[in-house]
Amino acid sequence: MVKTVLITGGSSLLALNWALAIKGQYNVVLALHNRDIEVGGVKTFFFSLNDKESIKKAFQKYSPDIVIHTA
Repeated sequence: MVKTVLITGGSSLLALNWALAIKGQYNVVLALHNRDIEVGGVKTFFFSLNDKESIKKAFQKYSPDIVIHTA
């Protein structure tokens, strides 16, 4: 079973490079704040780290096995 990795700060250089490096091994989900981006083979969504409900919904929807916090 392929694990899901959720990366916050999804439009940052660190997050994008990390996503590109692991997207063949994991289901990668990038959490975006302001800037909309597209990366082939990677899911993206908008959410706010300042909103508990937004974080809760993200965890319920994507059920990440691993969270990488780059925001």
